[in-house]
Amino acid sequence: QEIAEAEALYRACPHDAPRAGFSLRSWFSGLSLQLKMSLLIQPLLLILLSIGTFAIYQQIKSSILEDALEKGEAVAMQVIDGANMLMVTCGMSDPDNRRLLIRKIAQGQNLASLRLIRTDEVVKQYGPGLPEEHLDDPLVKSTIAASVKAGKSVTYSVVSTSGDKPMLRIITPYISSHDFHGTDCIGCHQTEVGRSNGASDMNIDLSVEYARLNRMMMQVIIGQILLQIVLFFIIGWVLRRYVIRPVADACGHLNEIAEGDFSRAVDISGRDEIGTLLCATQTNKVLMGAVIDQIESAAREIDQNAVHLAEAVGDACASSGAQSEATHQMATGIEQ
Repeated sequence: QEIAEAEALYRACPHDAPRAGFSLRSWFSGLSLQLKMSLLIQPLLLILLSIGTFAIYQQIKSSILEDALEKGEAVAMQVIDGANMLMVTCGMSDPDNRRLLIRKIAQGQNLASLRLIRTDEVVKQYGPGLPEEHLDDPLVKSTIAASVKAGKSVTYSVVSTSGDKPMLRIITPYISSHDFHGTDCIGCHQTEVGRSNGASDMNIDLSVEYARLNRMMMQVIIGQILLQIVLFFIIGWVLRRYVIRPVADACGHLNEIAEGDFSRAVDISGRDEIGTLLCATQTNKVLMGAVIDQIESAAREIDQNAVHLAEAVGDACASSGAQSEATHQMATGIEQ
C-alpha cells in the first residue's frame, strides 16, 4: 500500500526540472581546459600589450616632437645669425638678400614655411620691409610680449593640422643684448637691452615622421595579433601534452580498475602534479589488485572447505543411514 501511494505521488509531480538561469561560473566550468587557459591568459596579455604599445607610441611621438623642437631652435639661431651677417656686411637693406636667406634656410631644412618678422622698433628705424615681415599675427605679438616681459626669449610651439598634414609651428622671439652670439645688437638697432627686434615664425611638416610612426605601430599591432595566435596554439599543445593526455590516461586506468583489469602498467616517470596523480593511481591499482587477490584466495579456500564439509556431511549421512538400517534389521529380528 505504501509503495503504491509513493508511486502515485511521484507520477503527480512534474517530471521536467526547472531550468536554471544563465550563470557565468557554470558556463565557464563547462568549457574545455584549453579555452579556459586562453580566456584567462590572452585577454590579460592583450591588455598589457596594448598598454605597452600605447606607451611606446607616446614615447616615440614625444621624441619626434623633441627632435623637431631642437631643429626649430637651430633654424631660429641660423636665421638670426644669417641676418646679423647681412647686417654687419651692409646687405640687410636689400630685400632680395633677405628673401634669399629665408628661402635657402627653408629649403635646406625642409621647412613648410619660414618668416623673419620685424617689430615696431625695427619698422621705425628701417621701414616696414617685405609683406611677409609684417607683424600682423596676434599670436606672434603675444609671444614677443611674453618674451619681453620675461627678459628672455620664450619660444612658443604648437602642433596643428594644415591640409591633412601635421605641422609644428615654432615662434622664436629675438631679445636685444650687447652680446648675442658675439654681436652687439644695440650697435645697429636703436633699442634697449631686453627689447625685441623681431621673431622667426616657422612651420615644420611632421607628416613623414608621423607616417613612419604609424607604420611602425601597425607592424607592432600585427606582431601582437600573430603572437596571440601562436600563443593560443602553444597553450593548446602544452595542455594536451602535459595535462589533458595524462589526465585521460589516469581516467583510463581508473576505468580499468572499475572493470577489474590490473594488467596495464601506469607511466610514473613524471615528477610534476600529474605525475603525482599517476603515481597515486598506480599505488591504488597495486593495492586493489592485492586486495582482490586476497579475496579470491579466501574465496577459493572457502570453496575447498565447503567441498570438504559437503563430503563430511555425505559421509555422516551415509553412516547414519547404515546405522538406521542395522537398527531396523535388529528390531525385525527381535520381533521374530
